[in-house]
Amino acid sequence: MAYRLGKSEHTISRWCHNKTQPSMTQLNETANALNVDVLTLISPNLNFNKYV
Repeated sequence: MAYRLGKSEHTISRWCHNKTQPSMTQLNETANALNVDVLTLISPNLNFNKYV
């Protein structure tokens, strides 16, 4: 993932361990790399379909 986003493994680790947060641009790039919606990354346990 770090390679795909052009980030260091240390940066990705800090995001995963909630030490720092990615910017909105980085969050969008991550969602695109994973082929998911940004909302899935923000609240993976929330079912957004029930609100549509």
